[in-house]
Amino acid sequence: MNDLAPNHRIAIPLHVRWRRFQYQLIPVLTVVLCSLFAWRLWSQSPHVTILGQVDVESALVSSPAAGNVIAAGEARHQLYESVSKGELLAHVQASDGSEFEIAAPISGQIVKFHGSKGRHVAAGDPLFTIAADRGRHITTYVRADQRLQPEPGMPVDVQLRSDPSQTFHASVERIGPQYEPIPAAQLRDRKSEEWGLPVVISIPPEAVLKPGEFVYIAWRSNGAPATDSQSLGLR
Repeated sequence: MNDLAPNHRIAIPLHVRWRRFQYQLIPVLTVVLCSLFAWRLWSQSPHVTILGQVDVESALVSSPAAGNVIAAGEARHQLYESVSKGELLAHVQASDGSEFEIAAPISGQIVKFHGSKGRHVAAGDPLFTIAADRGRHITTYVRADQRLQPEPGMPVDVQLRSDPSQTFHASVERIGPQYEPIPAAQLRDRKSEEWGLPVVISIPPEAVLKPGEFVYIAWRSNGAPATDSQSLGLR
């Protein structure tokens, strides 16, 4: 004969109740923590990362007067020889006997000779072309669908395409007035024409970038640059 009353319930031990609570709580906590983690990654990561290219800079050295070109010193400069800004390249001896010094306007390498030693040149004739040995600016293009509004002074992160471990901070220097065709080397799809707003980014002195080098430019939606440890994936 059953001595228990019809409505009597068996008491559940405390440790069993705690175990059931844990089973119900853990999935909820997992969802909440994952959501918080995803939000933090989203808030810290760059929202827009696009390709940019270091500008190629060269200087054409012309004769200041009519006369004969005279090499500077005993040795004549060679093709692809490195020269420093202000370095003496040649002289131009005018017909009245006066002599003019020709100095390198920028540091770089001589990539072309336009006049040879002893050659008579007129005022304004080209003598040398010098290509800069390092870049000073980066040009990138912002597409309309990227919903980015660049402004002068806006901070950006620059990551070397050749060495992703190297990242440095830079800023927007100036912005073009209108959308332009994007160069083929910076297209997302070489088969499709794209238009973008040109943005020029200054290169800090400590960043040595070769002219023509490709880099990744990353913006954050809140205007703060990403940290050096974050990877700038192309988007």
